[in-house]
Amino acid sequence: LAAGAKADVVLWDGAGPALLGWDDPVAAVMLHASVADIDTVVVNGVVKKRAGRLVVDGYDGLKTRFLASARRIQRVLKDTPLPAPTGVFMSGAELTRVQEADVVPGNGTGY
Repeated sequence: LAAGAKADVVLWDGAGPALLGWDDPVAAVMLHASVADIDTVVVNGVVKKRAGRLVVDGYDGLKTRFLASARRIQRVLKDTPLPAPTGVFMSGAELTRVQEADVVPGNGTGY
């Protein structure tokens, strides 16, 4: 990196449980890291994540809009009936609807 050069930088926390102890840092990141292991992100010289926390202007509003959108999409999917499976699987077994398990308290099954 040089002064004035454009660069995006990502720093991972190598002391986190997923990355701790691996002798190849590239393999550790590629195979085991998640967004939780990212400590710092710099995009074009602007810090977007510092000490594991996003520092993006308007993030709270973005998060609120995202959650509202996710709820709308989930509601549509839950209200759309699944087609009945027909035919046979590659093994020759007849396709059938799998029995659902109620996995959430209250109304609904979690599916």
